[in-house]
Amino acid sequence: MQDQPSEIQAELERKASDALSRLYQADRGDKTVAKAYDAALDLHTLLTRPIKVAIGGEFSSGKSTFVNMLLGQHVVDMQASASAMPTVHFLHGAKTTYRTIGTKHSQSIADINTLREEDLHELECLEVTADVPFLKQFEIFDTPGTSDPSRSVDQLLTVVNQVDFVIWCTNATQAWRESERRMWENLPFELKQRSLLIVTHVDLPSIKPSLNRLMKRIKKDAAPLFKKIIPMELLAASSARDKTGKVTDQAAWEASGGADCLEAMAAISIEVRTDVFQNAIYDLENKIIPVIENLKTGAASFLSYWALEFTTTQSRLLDADNTMILRAHLKLIEGALAFLDGNSKTEAAEAKIIIARLEEAHDFIKIISLQKITDQNIQESCTAIKQLDWEFKNLTMLT
Repeated sequence: MQDQPSEIQAELERKASDALSRLYQADRGDKTVAKAYDAALDLHTLLTRPIKVAIGGEFSSGKSTFVNMLLGQHVVDMQASASAMPTVHFLHGAKTTYRTIGTKHSQSIADINTLREEDLHELECLEVTADVPFLKQFEIFDTPGTSDPSRSVDQLLTVVNQVDFVIWCTNATQAWRESERRMWENLPFELKQRSLLIVTHVDLPSIKPSLNRLMKRIKKDAAPLFKKIIPMELLAASSARDKTGKVTDQAAWEASGGADCLEAMAAISIEVRTDVFQNAIYDLENKIIPVIENLKTGAASFLSYWALEFTTTQSRLLDADNTMILRAHLKLIEGALAFLDGNSKTEAAEAKIIIARLEEAHDFIKIISLQKITDQNIQESCTAIKQLDWEFKNLTMLT
């Protein structure tokens, strides 16, 4: 059975993380190692980053309501008019923060309502982080309404090279106008082919009786330009989920078009990830793994690893019981031996000394762990670990 995209991604993430760990501990003063480390870091970032989505549409197309529906809540509360707003970039963060991105400078701000409309109009972007579960999967670029005569460039065009796909909102009362079609023509072909068209305000009394005829006309005109066209009752979709994104009314969620929308977004995100897989596999096999296989672990690399693990272990054992202390000491030594074993091209002279001392200390602490545990033999185990640390710090003198 063929692996699912999620399984492939999980395996690639694991390999990228492992490569990062191995290369971080290696001598990155070596240009080849440094280059492989940068490639592994870029790969890990690419595999784990959220999918980036731009939301576009003309004024009164329901974009703001649609964004609030996706997020499950109203994140940006401003008094400014919609025409003054720049692109709002929503990212996931532990708390809500705001940052203005301008042509000349950027700055963090505590209260966005201190920004005047003329200030907002000069911004390239307002960056907002929020602890919203949806943003862990998708970053959102909420662009201002297009065809704004007060702006020299439609802001959707300034972000399309940063995003993976676009969701275009069109108002059912005047859906898919010629001005929208002309705007859409400016986007890259591949981007358009994986983008969505959301028809909003389909719940209006004036629209409902003729919705089937309207959708037939829109699909005839716009279907070749989008991956999927979805009619949505935005207020009903918003009411069908709570702030965490959990669906509280499944029937309303499905009837509103919300389920179709998020399923389509998920399908597109899988496509985006899948496109990355082939390049990821190539980079791993040709740029990263060969360097790891030829790593040489000398004193500098091992001591960097040991110093970090030793310090981490010591800090974790401040309030630990005796049994936990012995287990941690054994785990520390076993990890060090595994590190040396994983880097098979270790410099022989230093490796023999390091391995011999690690094995000797491991045997000593193992014997202690099989005896009745007392404060005295715990102290002996601690002394053995500290002695190892001293010897490794003075390894050049000992050799």
